[in-house]
Amino acid sequence: MNLPKLNPNTPTLMDGEVRLFKRKRSSVWQVVFTMDGRQVRVSSKKRILKEALEAARDIYLDYRVRQKNGLPVISKRFPSVAALCRATMAEQLENGVGKKSFRDYIIVIDKYLVPFSCRQNRFMGCSLVTPSLRSALISYRAIRRCATYWTTVHWI
Repeated sequence: MNLPKLNPNTPTLMDGEVRLFKRKRSSVWQVVFTMDGRQVRVSSKKRILKEALEAARDIYLDYRVRQKNGLPVISKRFPSVAALCRATMAEQLENGVGKKSFRDYIIVIDKYLVPFSCRQNRFMGCSLVTPSLRSALISYRAIRRCATYWTTVHWI
């Protein structure tokens, strides 16, 4: 990936892979680097450059550890985290060390949680419950309370 030409005064780390900059109207240093082909921008939460450089190194190494261990690096959406949990539980079941309830958890993740969160793709990413999201949650809860829901096809 071709990075833009940097200003010679731009603070960098790790041979230029990690860069620091300040946003307009902010006194806090921001950290930017590329991971898995996507640009990651994180606040260092530091106002002093020396402290920000240390924080940037720690942040970058934390993201690299996540990447090496197969954890979601950038995505915080529910389906990616659910896929990670599902894979971990399935692996433990295959190895004979997982709980018996993991089988049920995997079914619930596949059949209910992921499809619902995908229909409400803003569901896991929003900080405020909007009126449309609230009505969707209420109708979903009403469907789940229906007696026929649990006594027919949905009860496994």
